[in-house]
Amino acid sequence: MNILMILETAFPPDLRVENEIDALIEAGHNITIIAGFRHKVDKIGYYNKAKIIRLFIPKFIHKSSIGCLNYPLYFKFWKKKISLELTTNHYDALHIHDLPLTQVILNLRTELNQTFKITLDLHENYPDFLKIAKHTKSILGRFFFDYQQWLDYEAKVVKEVDTVITVVEEMKDRIINLGVDSHKVLVVSNTFNSSKFTPLLREKASDSFILFYGGGVTIDRGLQYIIPALSSISKIIPNVKLWIVGDGSYLQNLKELTKELKVEHLVKFYGHQPFVELLRFLSKASVALIPHIKSPQTESGLPHKLFQYMITEIPIVASNCLPFIRILEDNHAGLIYTYDNPEEFLEKIVQLHSNFDLQEKLTSNAKQVLLEKFLWEYDAERLIKIYQDNTSL
Repeated sequence: MNILMILETAFPPDLRVENEIDALIEAGHNITIIAGFRHKVDKIGYYNKAKIIRLFIPKFIHKSSIGCLNYPLYFKFWKKKISLELTTNHYDALHIHDLPLTQVILNLRTELNQTFKITLDLHENYPDFLKIAKHTKSILGRFFFDYQQWLDYEAKVVKEVDTVITVVEEMKDRIINLGVDSHKVLVVSNTFNSSKFTPLLREKASDSFILFYGGGVTIDRGLQYIIPALSSISKIIPNVKLWIVGDGSYLQNLKELTKELKVEHLVKFYGHQPFVELLRFLSKASVALIPHIKSPQTESGLPHKLFQYMITEIPIVASNCLPFIRILEDNHAGLIYTYDNPEEFLEKIVQLHSNFDLQEKLTSNAKQVLLEKFLWEYDAERLIKIYQDNTSL
């Protein structure tokens, strides 16, 4: 089967998209992907055996995306580019990554009188992602962004596509509650792919008790709620340190917060690091943190790092987002605290410190449940089934 994937952002890297392409190619499908591009010319590339058509998106076109539901300049740009590909080559199916361009594809199927199946791959709860995004808080963003309008858009298009993919069960339930037939909503999660991740052997970082966070540094990641606990933690665990490996729009805010609370000496910001270097930091950690704010958006996705922490056998402390509760707390594989409660976070860290029996129990359970339930091969099978026999579930 010939499958055309649509991805607004640059590719690669994108671990979820890479995993899906690899699985579909191994199953015998031909993949072409149209992806956004940062440079000033379009460019052809390849990932595995998949052809990548990289489209240069001018800055003003990109910025117009915030108002695309009312002022469709952004939609018209993508429609022209995708239409050219659809009229030049035959595709049996289109796989759309994330919500925005779905109506463009639905319109093109009708206007071109084509019969390709449409799979909408929702990496996250997009309306709520926009609601907390930095660019919707600007003057221009507040003018153009309408949360209810995006909810209505989502509710419309999920009923019209052939298949909806979500990352977690919680998001699947949310989509079904919009009135979508449950048989056409499937979970393909960001589970552990051993071919893409080889954990380093754990090693102790000098005499410090290292709390590790790796990933994007944005307001929804919740680091601003755990930093206030560090001073109190240090009175109980004098050698505690917080390592933050990553970059993002909230980084400067966190640096200012550490100065305000006089805990700069307890926090080390390493910025963005190559993945291999991130693993090196992780291998020295005492505890791995996932402090996400509890919100409709964070409860509709699942970070790859959860499973990377589980296979690395590092004790995990995570916030009380429903997917973390379901996977960690329900399987006795990690500790959960209320995301905006520094005192409760402190309790969990102190509970873990020097309690080697608890650490061993949590990490052993985490690895066992990962191997039993959360391997990418299980999710790959569900993905492949969507495209079997040129039909959609």
